[in-house]
Amino acid sequence: MREEKIMDRKPLFAGQWYPASQEQQKRYLSISRRRIDARAIVVPHAGWIYSGRVAGMTFGAINPADIFILIGPNHTGLGQPVAIYPTGKWLLSEKREITVDSEIADQIIKNSQYAREDILAHQQEHSLEVQVPFIYLVNPSAKIVPIVLADYRQEVINDLAEAIAEVLKRSDQTKNKIVLVASTDLSHYLPQSVAEKLDHLAIESIRKMNATNLLETVVRNNITMCGAGPVAVVLKAVSTIYPEARAELIKYTTSAEVSGETDSVVGYAGLVIF
Repeated sequence: MREEKIMDRKPLFAGQWYPASQEQQKRYLSISRRRIDARAIVVPHAGWIYSGRVAGMTFGAINPADIFILIGPNHTGLGQPVAIYPTGKWLLSEKREITVDSEIADQIIKNSQYAREDILAHQQEHSLEVQVPFIYLVNPSAKIVPIVLADYRQEVINDLAEAIAEVLKRSDQTKNKIVLVASTDLSHYLPQSVAEKLDHLAIESIRKMNATNLLETVVRNNITMCGAGPVAVVLKAVSTIYPEARAELIKYTTSAEVSGETDSVVGYAGLVIF
């Protein structure tokens, strides 16, 4: 029995970080002619004016899933270090909503030493909310499992990845198509030339499908990649069940493409893992 009543999560950043209307949101989604049967994707989470095209190209490059397990960084410091939104709905508007898959949320919590049922960590967090409109656009009947991560210790990442891997293993038996979504931006507030160099080090680590290598690369090169932990979880979970999986870069850009300012940029990449 749950200790607290779980309320539906209202959109906190609609009309600010991304358009509130579905018609405007559709302009950011680019459906590819060659859609990939993906295991996971890596997408950015800045304001859509800067990173929405990258995210839209990435979501548009994959075949729709039944369930999206979303993993993003905890920017606010609120709530549990590994916080899973356990049940309820995430609202997009009065008429549009996405349901949380409470069964899978419970499975991950049960299988993990660190994951906890917690809504506080999600209340003011943007890294997952900005992905939900894209999920609704590609499959309005899809369900989500939102997870925000504040603890990037290796044992925590391994634990959560193993819990998610168990869910992936079961999904192959139930035929429910699951896609993992790692939410991250790359370098923050560096000159364009420096950001591009560091970001491509991180991208190459992701393409190696090695979670440990990614984390070591980020630390060794001081890459200000806010979602390195969530990406590492996804890499570890996918490679555990699908050791032949590989990653493909869909799009890389920086905020300079929109702002024109190259002295201080943020990097954004979209990758598909299949």
